[in-house]
Amino acid sequence: MIVDPSAVEAGKTITVRGTGFAPESTVTLTLHSEPVEVGTATTDENGDFTATVTVPATTEAGDHTVVA
Repeated sequence: MIVDPSAVEAGKTITVRGTGFAPESTVTLTLHSEPVEVGTATTDENGDFTATVTVPATTEAGDHTVVA
């Protein structure tokens, strides 16, 4: 999975791209350290998706991971 940009301030948007998921399915995107759902995406016929999500304004500074 690719997150672009890889560093962003809370309240800003990121683009998440993923491959290798089940075709034409819904993928839930979650920001971790403290898990919070930030959006969903629907994969195409190849199992790929691109989604733009907003990092919650209440997210503390530091390293976090997006999980699909």
